[in-house]
Amino acid sequence: MTSPTFDNNAFAMLEALLKSWGLDSLSGNVRDMMVAGDTADVIPIKLRETDAYKKRFKGNADRLKNGLPALSEAEYLATETSLKSVIRRYVGTGEYDTTENLEKWIAGDLSPQELNDRMSDYQQQFMQQPQWVKDAWSAEGFTPQDAIKSVMDPNVTETSLKRRGQVYALGSQAAQAFGDRSALNTERLGELVDAGVTAERAADGYRQVAGREKYEGFLARTAGVELSREEQENAALLGDQGAEQKRRKVLATDEARFTENYLGTQASLARDRSGSY
Repeated sequence: MTSPTFDNNAFAMLEALLKSWGLDSLSGNVRDMMVAGDTADVIPIKLRETDAYKKRFKGNADRLKNGLPALSEAEYLATETSLKSVIRRYVGTGEYDTTENLEKWIAGDLSPQELNDRMSDYQQQFMQQPQWVKDAWSAEGFTPQDAIKSVMDPNVTETSLKRRGQVYALGSQAAQAFGDRSALNTERLGELVDAGVTAERAADGYRQVAGREKYEGFLARTAGVELSREEQENAALLGDQGAEQKRRKVLATDEARFTENYLGTQASLARDRSGSY
């Protein structure tokens, strides 16, 4: 019986293919297949059934489980490269550009563009905050590492992620305006986000409230009225007319008191002067 002809050119082509896949270890399998008479067209099909291949392209198997079409090897490798490039640009190499993360992103159909958009938001809303603000959020149980993991998790929808980032951004503005972490109430911040308050608007509004709440709070207590920070925020951030009218009433009461005292003093001085002649 004549042994099958060994085609060195075909073997070199298949070796290059394996190298591009990162599966050089399967060269021996390819040689055995060719010796057994398998053609260059059949061998890649058989290679895809090996455990080594399935492990290397695990993200594809998970995509199929998720109801998504598998990527070609070229698409898979290109997506991997792009995803690694994005993550390394923002947070460096080693901790987050792992095989496990790459497989998860590919399985969840998280494209390099979407990952870049998420990481860009993360950089703007988390990384650029003062360290003490990051520390304040960490004390509330939301660390920068938690933020990164949320951004990278394809199971966290863009809508949910965007809202979480906006809550963080508003809280950061509040913490900077008031000088402490007392305003880092995620439920309250979420209400403001849902009402359409942006970080830019919050920065201005919180500065207004921080600048006047002590004085106006004093006036309110003097007048026997409670004017809470939340009401101040509602007036400044939400345009709450009821809260704004309450503020104005407190200020008007103080102005009336001042006017009354001033006029009374003037009248008393006038009487004193007239009685001295």
